Amino acid sequence: MNTRPRLVIAALATLFAACTTQKAPDEADVALPTRLLIHATGTVDDGKATTLTGTIENPFDQPVHGVRYVVTIFRHGGSLRVLDVWQHEDPDTTIEPGKSVPLSLRIESQKMKQRSARFRIDAQPVKLGSKSMPPPVGWKN
Repeated sequence: MNTRPRLVIAALATLFAACTTQKAPDEADVALPTRLLIHATGTVDDGKATTLTGTIENPFDQPVHGVRYVVTIFRHGGSLRVLDVWQHEDPDTTIEPGKSVPLSLRIESQKMKQRSARFRIDAQPVKLGSKSMPPPVGWKN
């Protein structure tokens, strides 16, 4: 039995399927940003705290007024274990839509000094445009 015609048909079907046009995403299909973007460039430890430097970017289409930071510090290796959660609110930071501003975040946690410590930063707007935003999950006043 000759399988060559079947292979040719399968190849042509694959080629035609790959050449079909796709519909452009409408606004409902586009994922909206959920948080501010942190671009870390370095850390400095002064013995009492660790200062993270870099930039913070506003991906939203409205200005951000104030930023809430939640830094989760965890042990790396084996299984992840949360060592500490540090939070800070900076009401004075304003970031225009699509813009970045310098970041210097002083994280006061001794757990940052552990060799196996890793961290994750979540940055949320206090106000987006004129709307007050809810605090991040786990935020303690």
